[in-house]
Amino acid sequence: MADPRQDREKRELPITPEWQAAIEDLGLEWSTQFVRRTDIETCQIISDPVAQAHEIRLHPNALRNPELFRVDVYHELCHGSISERVDPAFSTMYFPREYGESQGDAAEQAQRRMQMAYWSWAHVDIWINELRHEHWPELTKEDQASYISSVARAAKAGMVDVLRRPDQIVALSMNMAEKQRYAKRSATSARSSQRGGKGKKKNGGRRRVQKGLSMQEREIVNAIGREYLPTIKELRDLFTGLPRLEYDRDTDLAVLEQSVQDVAGILQLPISPSLEQFEDRMIWRLE
Repeated sequence: MADPRQDREKRELPITPEWQAAIEDLGLEWSTQFVRRTDIETCQIISDPVAQAHEIRLHPNALRNPELFRVDVYHELCHGSISERVDPAFSTMYFPREYGESQGDAAEQAQRRMQMAYWSWAHVDIWINELRHEHWPELTKEDQASYISSVARAAKAGMVDVLRRPDQIVALSMNMAEKQRYAKRSATSARSSQRGGKGKKKNGGRRRVQKGLSMQEREIVNAIGREYLPTIKELRDLFTGLPRLEYDRDTDLAVLEQSVQDVAGILQLPISPSLEQFEDRMIWRLE
């Protein structure tokens, strides 16, 4: 399935002291290699359970602006951590070999279906970002603010067709859900601190968790089209309610599989994704 020309564009990179420190903070045990790739947008990880290795692919822009893309590099390293602690299904989507060996129209159809599977799986970042938040909470607000401002700019620029794509609808819903998940956790922490402290605040130490859309989010949804709001809200509510990882392989894989099926259903995609063990790894079947 790989384009041999892409391999010629790959160049191994030295691991910077900052990246090495992050690897150690996360306790990664598999070998980790960083490579320069021009065929990706920002960063991407491939986790190989057989070689017990992670390949983190970086676009040249990420190398020219390391501080700007720190949030993305650390995100990929968190993928690697959960791959090791749970399963690489949280890092890399693998499919049956026959999907990549098909020819002609069948190959195009297989590619479309695999793309749909990726849209349905992309919310795995909910769990990845939660791990990053545990280690580098300062990156969470930065990531969320950067994302929503870029989407707002796209909306104002009239890039409606882009924002209506399934991957963008999922990303917007995830951003909304993450704000609610972190707000609920913060509110719970505040109540716990209040019980352990002296005196009470006027609101009983509770923080209000906003369940509606912010003004900026409403402007984005209005630009996309109000007809997309039910789908966005349904996805947001699904993502908000996802349980935290238990770091038990069977339990967490079952939650991942069900959530991918749920997203495919909400997006009304013509696939039926399911996980199965094939030889040395978990693969996704789509029929």
